[in-house]
Amino acid sequence: VSASQILEVTNWKFSQKSNNSRWASNTSSGYKRTIAGSKEGTVSVEGKCDDTDDAEAHLYLGRSVTLILRKNATKQYSVPAIVSSFDVDVDIDSGKEVGWSAAFDTNGQWTPTL
Repeated sequence: VSASQILEVTNWKFSQKSNNSRWASNTSSGYKRTIAGSKEGTVSVEGKCDDTDDAEAHLYLGRSVTLILRKNATKQYSVPAIVSSFDVDVDIDSGKEVGWSAAFDTNGQWTPTL
């Protein structure tokens, strides 16, 4: 996230969407035609709580961030985004924070390195 590495990330998902326009006309022979539209995406990230580095301090609501989503050592996405939600999981028995999840909306063009 931007210049900070969030520790203990266990899972991430990047959903990409193109808002296409579809129509039929007298020249489309009963088939719909499609034109590519604007792109948008969402990202969800899950992790385990780390007492030495609180993820919520980096992922507060409304913050603009650049996410670096690594698929492996050479493949990744660089995604400008805004934090849209943050959840904390707490073990009721111990009262200890055990996990967290955050959701993001893309904010402009993302860049894949594939």
